[in-house]
Amino acid sequence: MFDVFIIQRIRDEEERRRRDDANRPRLEVPLPDRPEEEPVETEPVAAEPRGVLIIDGDEE
Repeated sequence: MFDVFIIQRIRDEEERRRRDDANRPRLEVPLPDRPEEEPVETEPVAAEPRGVLIIDGDEE
């Protein structure tokens, strides 16, 4: 287990970081306006047939 001193140091460091983050200025960057793209209609593609290949390595 951590010593009480170490736990207190970790808590103090976390508190200092929270204070520093709260005082840090923030700038909201606006997103550029994009024209809405129309969805492209595609025909459903038939899936290729799939199978399973079993390789038996016990052949003598």
